Amino acid sequence: MSCCTDNWSTCLHTKLMSNMEKYAQKISIELDEQSLSYAETGYYVQRLALALLDTDLFHRHEIIYQMVTRSIELPLGMFAIFAVGRIYYGLNPDDSNLRLSSLIHDTATTQCSTHDNTIDQVSYPSTALILVHQMTHERAQNLLTNKVVQLEPVNMSSIMSSMNTEETDALTDDDLARLSNVDVIKTSSAFLNCTSGSTGKPKIVEHTHGSLTYFLHSMNEAYQFRSTDNILQLASCQWVNHVWEVTFSLCFGSTLVLLHPGGQLDVDYLLQIMMKKEIGALASLPSTARLLAEHAATKSNRNVSCFASLRAYIIGGSIVAKHHIMPLLRVVEHQQPLPRIMIALGTAETSGIVHHVMNWNLLQISKDWDTLPIGKSLPGRQCFLRDTNGQQRITMHDIVGELCVVAGNEYKLFIS
Repeated sequence: MSCCTDNWSTCLHTKLMSNMEKYAQKISIELDEQSLSYAETGYYVQRLALALLDTDLFHRHEIIYQMVTRSIELPLGMFAIFAVGRIYYGLNPDDSNLRLSSLIHDTATTQCSTHDNTIDQVSYPSTALILVHQMTHERAQNLLTNKVVQLEPVNMSSIMSSMNTEETDALTDDDLARLSNVDVIKTSSAFLNCTSGSTGKPKIVEHTHGSLTYFLHSMNEAYQFRSTDNILQLASCQWVNHVWEVTFSLCFGSTLVLLHPGGQLDVDYLLQIMMKKEIGALASLPSTARLLAEHAATKSNRNVSCFASLRAYIIGGSIVAKHHIMPLLRVVEHQQPLPRIMIALGTAETSGIVHHVMNWNLLQISKDWDTLPIGKSLPGRQCFLRDTNGQQRITMHDIVGELCVVAGNEYKLFIS
């Protein structure tokens, strides 16, 4: 695969290739009755990467979009984009044409690169590469983003189908050499995501391989995730969590459990998957956490066991209040050890969780208020409050300020 000239651990796709050898026959991706081993996943990623390199307009684009429904192609396409040194941007096929057009226009018409603290803006060509599969190919062909940008679809389903029918499909030395010649370092841009827009118009954030792997290692140091963990891919492509879920699972040798299209809206199906696949970690909105716990509690005791394997629950995306957490606490309060609940803050800009660990005893005794403390910093980062002028650190109670984060996982820049 393409080489990382700093440290292999700072490039996302090289972590996957390492696991391809270390866990060759272990299941890496599951979707209902479908599954791929790490060896198969690595092979498909390499083949898709070669197909991207062979695309006529590849060298004219820094950003490669991906619009797929929930499917095995989602993680394969993401890592293929990482492997060819391009920037991944996931598009949610459930979004309206107007929103998709706006997102593509805001990024495809501007290329941002940072050199010595300066930002140069260069006009993009009139086309944009987009990875699709059978379910979204026709829509991508018909989606005219505006009069300037025209999408150029690359169909992963067709590429993977041709792999399965070819008599000789082993990678050649020339293939491996081409992939190895793609230079990726820890400061190389890896993916884009949008901020929530809570302070104004949503901004598009650019992250690097280094910023994301910094977060992944920080999480692993705090929670010691295991290769035996099954991690649920619940977030939609419009939320940065879907990048965490995919990369964390495949970079650390865990199993990524996918849902079928629309499965995220079916609570009974979600609980069934959590129990059948023995989900050890998942992330969701606060309202989803409450819904899952309350639904499990109102059903039979069998449904409560859906949480039996849960070791970590990441909650974020909106304000987290006590009434979101308490139903989950009641469902798992007799488990030993108790799963850790983590509150996610600043997910877009810091590519990860700023603080973690809810105090279960505090939740049980604090019945007269609904706000929650944010916890403590994850390893490798410092968090503190400054006044509204950004000058003095705040150490007293009841003073409003700004939360400042010092770490190695901050975003690279805002697009435009």
